[in-house]
Amino acid sequence: MGVPKHYRKVPEQQITSYNWEDIAAGVGYSLFYPTASQSSSALTYAVTQSTSIPSGVVVNKKSGSGTITGTYDILFNSPRRIKGKVYLSFSLGTTDGNQTTGTGRVTASLYHDDGAETQLGSTIESETVSASADTIKTKAIVLIFDLSSQIYKFKKGETLRLKVILTHTGASTATSGYSQDPSSSADNTDDGLVVINTGYTTRMTLAVPFILDL
Repeated sequence: MGVPKHYRKVPEQQITSYNWEDIAAGVGYSLFYPTASQSSSALTYAVTQSTSIPSGVVVNKKSGSGTITGTYDILFNSPRRIKGKVYLSFSLGTTDGNQTTGTGRVTASLYHDDGAETQLGSTIESETVSASADTIKTKAIVLIFDLSSQIYKFKKGETLRLKVILTHTGASTATSGYSQDPSSSADNTDDGLVVINTGYTTRMTLAVPFILDL
């Protein structure tokens, strides 16, 4: 009777692709696109990695003085490690709505949610966009989160969360908004006054650096 042979089981390898790699830094960047849908009762925020899926709400808008918050979750189905600079790019616009003036600005923060929410790095504030004399003003915004000081480890089932707070100042018809359409459709009046001028993207992009297994 022959001696049975035992072979080591080779684990299934996770295949990960990146939008671009920084070999010197040892990271690969993946792009995520915040989006939203509007039901009869609520606005629901989400994240996709496809630019072919249009948002139900192209621009997240606020009319009259006050704030609104968009919360966008990325749920990891496998362990991930983040280190480096995270880039958030979008368009920010405002219109005075035929009033005296309107101003808008955004603050953004990143969090690790493992059952408890822990902020990663600092809260970043955009420049302010102002409009008057019945005009529309739009600016391209890039916010940079520096997460280079340590490795941020995420287990399977944990979440990377982006919170975007829009602060608008102006009369009731004045409006500000930030872009959140992965397909970059033109801004429209479905959700209020147009605030993103033609020629500016309505896409929001979050570029996240993951440590490469070199």
